[in-house]
Amino acid sequence: MSLSVQFQTMLLMIAAGIWLGLILDTYRRFFNRDKREAWLVFLFDILFWVVQALIIFYMLLHVNHGQLRFYIFIAILCGFSSYQALFQRIYRALLERLIIICKALFHFLKRVIQILLIKPIIIIWGLMITIVFFMIRFVWKIILIVLSVIFFPFRLIGKIIWRILPIKVKKFIRAGAGNVVRLKNKLHKWIARIRP
Repeated sequence: MSLSVQFQTMLLMIAAGIWLGLILDTYRRFFNRDKREAWLVFLFDILFWVVQALIIFYMLLHVNHGQLRFYIFIAILCGFSSYQALFQRIYRALLERLIIICKALFHFLKRVIQILLIKPIIIIWGLMITIVFFMIRFVWKIILIVLSVIFFPFRLIGKIIWRILPIKVKKFIRAGAGNVVRLKNKLHKWIARIRP
């Protein structure tokens, strides 16, 4: 490798060390290791370091075609140490601020969606149900009125026939109607007992 390539590699690996510090703090902040199972922490740690190794190797491919040298690890360590000494407190504070802002933005958007989208849909749905029930009741009343008009002559004829019927026939009909009512009441009681 030429000196310029080596210099570029050194600078890039120092930046990679700083990146490792940043991403490690971010990973620890969001993963919350203390509240996770040990096997899950182990699995995610392996995945984390494998991904970071692949990212750094990909960066090396673009600079020196993936050639590994001892000074590369020294440069990564220098970058990581400089992050720990110079940028860690600043980054952690910025990360916490960013998390607070994101949470506030999320709650704000959630509230806006509830007010502008969900509540109007609920109100419209309630109005539609109210209108449908009103229409059903209205149509049912019209049907009852129409039926009462249709059956009005039959009621008159029935009253006239009832008046001219003999008393024995009236008693027989009333007794039959009473039996029907009693049977209906017994059925209701029997159904009420069967129900859990």
